[in-house]
Amino acid sequence: MGVVGGFIEGFVGLWVIGMAVVFMQPIWDMMDAIAVMFGATTNPTYIFVTNTMQYVLIIFGIALIINAFSRATETEEQSYVYR
Repeated sequence: MGVVGGFIEGFVGLWVIGMAVVFMQPIWDMMDAIAVMFGATTNPTYIFVTNTMQYVLIIFGIALIINAFSRATETEEQSYVYR
């Protein structure tokens, strides 16, 4: 049952990350347009936030895959994840 649970957890988690990106993209585009309108594109905070929004999803995806792998390899009494 661990393999099925790990697959479902990984698949649904990646789907949720994808849907979050799709549905939040208009909001981020609007905020980006406002920042460009006010000339904030050279602001270090703006640059940090835009770079973070690009790479944080990769970190979330890798963490989700590692979590699904550990869920798929656990047995009834022991697991690679120590709880």
